[in-house]
Amino acid sequence: RAALIRSLRERYGDVLLVDAGNALFPGHLSTFDRGRCLVALYGAMGYDACGVGPSDLCLGARTLRRRAGEAGFPFVATNADLGLPRSVSIDVGGLRVCILSVLTRDVKRRLAFLGSDIEVRDPAEAVEAVLNEMKERAPDVTILLAGVTEGEAFGLARSLDGVHVVVRVRERSQKSPHEVFFRIDAAGGTTVLCCPKRGTHVGVARIEMKPEGPRVTSCRLVALDDSVGVDGFAATRI
Repeated sequence: RAALIRSLRERYGDVLLVDAGNALFPGHLSTFDRGRCLVALYGAMGYDACGVGPSDLCLGARTLRRRAGEAGFPFVATNADLGLPRSVSIDVGGLRVCILSVLTRDVKRRLAFLGSDIEVRDPAEAVEAVLNEMKERAPDVTILLAGVTEGEAFGLARSLDGVHVVVRVRERSQKSPHEVFFRIDAAGGTTVLCCPKRGTHVGVARIEMKPEGPRVTSCRLVALDDSVGVDGFAATRI
């Protein structure tokens, strides 16, 4: 992954690198150090922001805050009371990009099973509240990282005015015939993207500014296999 990210930066220059969530849990490394090593590796690869996925909540709010404090990039939680930023703004290629991150409403059942008292608000209402706060200085591009179901992702894309791209994380238990979503909604031109499997691909999307607003003009999946190569610096960190 580090080798691919480096090659993309060399090729395109202005690259925004995000993860929609479930990055810290589950995983073999997380079993031993509760995500500490993964946060360090993500920082070494130069991630700009990371969402909190439903599975990440298994680490607990306190651990998530600790990992966020150790990271050199922000973790975002728009509709979950985790003590993390509800949004972050990042300048990329002269554009102001806003990153939001929401969890599915159904995560409340998982939290109840874990005995957690983390409050999770309605995703659409939480995003609308943040967007309203930014009306005086609206971002050029708004990206929503979404740990939600497929239906919720398309529902958010249709209903939220001001969100240009939805990047959905799919959990291991969720199946879909799609390898990557590329759907432009007639109501607002919002694109919904989703990688097919956790940790096996990197999705690459090109966003261009059009007269009608930001638009995803192309997207592709790159498999993380032997053809990508190995990044020497990342290998030394491992």
